[in-house]
Amino acid sequence: MSRSASDRAPRWRRLLLVAGMLVGAALIALVIAVPSLISVYRQMTSGRDNLEQGRSLLLSGQTEDAARSFAAASSDFRGALGSAKNPVLGIAGLLPLVGRTPDTIRDLAEIGSDLADAGVAVTQGIEDLPQGLTSLAPTGGRIPLGAIGKLSPSVAEAQASLEQAQAISERLPDSWLPGPVSAAVASTRGKLDKALPLARSAASLLATLPDFAGANGAKRYLVAAANPAELRGTAGFIGEWSILSIQDGDLSLAPFQDVGALKNLSASRAPAPNEEMAYLFGDRVAGFWTATNSMPDAPTAATLAEHLWDATHKTRLDGVIYVTPQALSLMLAASGPVESPSLGVTLTSDNVVPFVTNKAYFIYGSDQSAERKTALGVAAGDVWNSFLALAPPKQALDALASAASAGYIVMHSTDPAVQAAFEAAGIAGRWRDEGGDFFGTSINNIAGNKVDFYMRRQLVYGVALGPNGSAEARAQVILTNDAPAGAAPGYALGPYAPRVGAMKLKPGRNYSVLSTYCAAECRLVQKTPNPTIDGEPLAAGMATGGGLTIFVSSPTVDAQKTRTLDYDLALQNVWEGTSAGGTYRLHLQGQPTIKPTAASVSIAVPDGMEVVSASEGTQIVGHTVTWAGEVGNGVDIEIAFQPPLLTRTWAQIKDFLNKPVIKF
Repeated sequence: MSRSASDRAPRWRRLLLVAGMLVGAALIALVIAVPSLISVYRQMTSGRDNLEQGRSLLLSGQTEDAARSFAAASSDFRGALGSAKNPVLGIAGLLPLVGRTPDTIRDLAEIGSDLADAGVAVTQGIEDLPQGLTSLAPTGGRIPLGAIGKLSPSVAEAQASLEQAQAISERLPDSWLPGPVSAAVASTRGKLDKALPLARSAASLLATLPDFAGANGAKRYLVAAANPAELRGTAGFIGEWSILSIQDGDLSLAPFQDVGALKNLSASRAPAPNEEMAYLFGDRVAGFWTATNSMPDAPTAATLAEHLWDATHKTRLDGVIYVTPQALSLMLAASGPVESPSLGVTLTSDNVVPFVTNKAYFIYGSDQSAERKTALGVAAGDVWNSFLALAPPKQALDALASAASAGYIVMHSTDPAVQAAFEAAGIAGRWRDEGGDFFGTSINNIAGNKVDFYMRRQLVYGVALGPNGSAEARAQVILTNDAPAGAAPGYALGPYAPRVGAMKLKPGRNYSVLSTYCAAECRLVQKTPNPTIDGEPLAAGMATGGGLTIFVSSPTVDAQKTRTLDYDLALQNVWEGTSAGGTYRLHLQGQPTIKPTAASVSIAVPDGMEVVSASEGTQIVGHTVTWAGEVGNGVDIEIAFQPPLLTRTWAQIKDFLNKPVIKF
């Protein structure tokens, strides 16, 4: 029997014929599905707009209007989900490649519905409180445990909705999607990356705050008044301390005392807790109260203080709270000015920081050293008492939230559950590797003066992403000393000691241990094995801590001078992805300083890639993302990138063809 013409046709022609039939079927399915896709698009666009409006209204305190917007968003997304289940789209979803888009649209609609449900749960919970969110504010020296307990279930419900949305987002594809749909996937994941941690931390905080506030027994917390005019890793020099007692929500703050009243221990009785601290500051610092917070990681510093207290006192601590003068400023903005008879001054939100960190040292002479040394503690006590008695609830809540989010109040608890809630909420002062890229600096003043009041710090970080998660970066730390030049010696400007080792100190000179932190696998490149300062090699050591790499140096900056430190860095595993695209995350870590730390960032995506999305506040210029602003307590920047559609499609086809064939 002779073979037919079609049988004699080469194999590649038959494959081409099948491929053409598939493409034709896909095009027909898409044409038929267009009306349904348009309907889904309109509903999802409306849902997105209502969701954003609800979020903005909630943040501004307009919970009733926010609830209506979230409810409208929920209706929109449920409508879109119904339209996306249209049988016509179902048929299109059966086709290879094309089918990913309808499936993804359905998943995005379901995620939008979950996000809206979370918003509805939170706003309804807040609406049920007698005074809304202000019901959570401490008033009359008492933490409102009843309101906290009432809101907790609603926030837990919102968290559950977001967890469900997160589970759906994890199954969303990263390839074979049109540009707009791919961008929507990246945007949705970005929103979840922000919303879910907030929901988790809020739920955890509300669940554990009653225990922190003494609902199950009295609690005692060491309140450390930190002075960033003489920097330590965690905020600043601890000169004053007090004990905050809480029972059944009732707050009682004892008068502040000089840190000199606390007993120090020898190195044998209080060794350094880890190799990092021993390397950076020596073995003896762990037993000295004024050095316990040399490490920038607040949980490490607080644990040292708790152990030192427990070793020298009959009573035990339940935690440590670090408070800076900037927190007092925010509290005064809520309560109004406070007359301080002991200091002979009216403290305001504008003058309290410069007064207690600088002016007091010039007002009180050496014969009044007690007044000079206790100025911060006296001010803290006066402001605290006025705040609890006079601050309106909403302003009080805003002040505490702002102080905690900015790192001006840092919390630590010996209770693991409470501490986990503090860390989830970002108020624990944790410095650690959480994946991705990292850059930050910590300064410890070793001159014994108060010159950090005059210091300005600028961070410049330019990174070019390479293949397979790698990158190269040029990092700069720019230190400017605005202290008056040619000043006479004194307590504030120094020198505390005329000589430190072989170095002769002058009034106004800044001398510090500078620890520059970068990602876990960050290293100085071979061509520049040391950082430089003003173009000259700078002696520096290297250590690790919290999973991060640390470069340690001891620069000096004279009054009215600026010095620039440069680091050429080679990075590994700082972004995730494949040849089809990836995600890069950078965390800029801040240290509480009197003059805010400024930073600028430039991120160039890998060759052949284009930016799909970037964090709010960034600018996209071609293949580069830039950001500039104040670091504050920390800044997170995230970008997503991928090749152009045709390049991406061809790469995915090659990946598919290169997969090994499974034989049966």
